[in-house]
Amino acid sequence: MEACYLTNQHIDIFHICSASYRARWPKVLQRATNQTKFDTVLLEYQKLDQREGNVDSASEIDEGSSCPQIDFEQDDLPVFDIISQFRLDTAPPESGIYKAVGSTPLQVAYKLNQEVNFTVPTSTAFPNGFPLEYSFVTTFRMAGSIIDKNWNIWQIKDPLGNEQVGVRINGETKSVEFYVLGLEGRLQTITFSPIANLFDSEWHKILISVESDTIILFIDCKRVQIQPVKAKGIINTRGVYLIIIVIPFRLIQFDLQWMIIHCDPQRARRETCSELPARDLE
Repeated sequence: MEACYLTNQHIDIFHICSASYRARWPKVLQRATNQTKFDTVLLEYQKLDQREGNVDSASEIDEGSSCPQIDFEQDDLPVFDIISQFRLDTAPPESGIYKAVGSTPLQVAYKLNQEVNFTVPTSTAFPNGFPLEYSFVTTFRMAGSIIDKNWNIWQIKDPLGNEQVGVRINGETKSVEFYVLGLEGRLQTITFSPIANLFDSEWHKILISVESDTIILFIDCKRVQIQPVKAKGIINTRGVYLIIIVIPFRLIQFDLQWMIIHCDPQRARRETCSELPARDLE
């Protein structure tokens, strides 16, 4: 992994890049007249590299090629089932994970009854790199003191333990936060607030559409807010992939029924909430 320092009269930023991008920097700089234009042009070249297959070996930073080039609104695209990736469905009771009835009698959920930090290598979950655009979907239920806590439900870290992308449930401010690495190597946080009808002990479904320049939050299949996002950096997949983390207390009282990453960023717009009890949809 190498660092690229880019400097001209308009640009002075630090960005982590791979060999395939370094050959393209002169063209990017020629077309960029300011920071915003640089971000836009770089994103164009990132997507061009993905289409042409110009990605480095697994020893380098991955270029987000786990998802194929798509026409949006395709339901048969790859889906990354996070419950299966973390093997929650086969975890023994001593792990602190118990099967429970989910949002309906036909649904299975996984009850987490102690402080837990589940991790797997990100490269195992996303062997070809983490996508730049996708939908994040999860169905869960909070209870007890966790409702008023600030905690991460999903997160990816780099090899040094730095946060790269994730979703934070902030019970203190009654908000949902999506954070992601920007091109300059710093996190950008998109805060959706205030959020009504989430911080209680009922079943809920969070859906986040992560697109090239916008982040859209849905709660129980109803659009809450749409916010802009700057060009995103490449996620380093040599670190770890986590769920249910940074819980500063012992009893978390949390039930997880469903959590996926879908390759179609517009899947969140079309998802249904038929599995939720009717009272949660009113």
